[in-house]
Amino acid sequence: MIRCQDGSFEATGETLRYTWVAPSGSATGHMLYLHGGGSGNRKRIGYLARALAERGVSTFAFDFSGHGESSGQLSGSSLRLRLDQARAAAAFMGESEPSIVMGNSMGGYVAAELLAFLQPRSLVLSCPALYVAEAFDVHFDHHFTEVLRQSRDFANARPLPLLRTFRGKVLLVTAGQDHVIPASVIEAYRRAIPSAMLDHLDLPDAPHQIHPWAARDPIRIRLLADKIVASS
Repeated sequence: MIRCQDGSFEATGETLRYTWVAPSGSATGHMLYLHGGGSGNRKRIGYLARALAERGVSTFAFDFSGHGESSGQLSGSSLRLRLDQARAAAAFMGESEPSIVMGNSMGGYVAAELLAFLQPRSLVLSCPALYVAEAFDVHFDHHFTEVLRQSRDFANARPLPLLRTFRGKVLLVTAGQDHVIPASVIEAYRRAIPSAMLDHLDLPDAPHQIHPWAARDPIRIRLLADKIVASS
């Protein structure tokens, strides 16, 4: 049996909706999932959350403000606000402190930023985005786009020093048909993560939107779930 609970919590002045999927018995680990930008939302991880629950791992996923069923406007959000909401989500999990943090695309960036506040056993970065430090406080409007256009030099990206000193495991998931995340971003992550801590899962046929692609095939679901459990 799998238990599924929907609810909400308050953070940064917004009401954020969550779904918590857990095994019926005691969980061997707890994953905090952070979705990406654009049309990203918590429900995309449902297929993987169920597979992880079958393997004894619970998954807590929520909609960032301006996404899904949460309150707020996307244009009023920022990377800083997303980090604050992710920290609030981890605190809301209480005694079920995340032993795994997984982020997809922009959520991967936020997951790496969380290492300043959390030390999970493992970090799962799925097609992770990366941003220059100057973008951290800029709202997601045309100003954010302008900052991104001005520089592609990620040497000062905030999460990279955190990854260099992280002592947990890192599973880097990349998609061979990803036309959103530049190869230079993946290389920056690879160079920052100590090789002894890194496991790289490349999915040659996958697009940037990995979840809809993986959810259609039980073999893909099993591969992802097994890799995440093994990394923890």
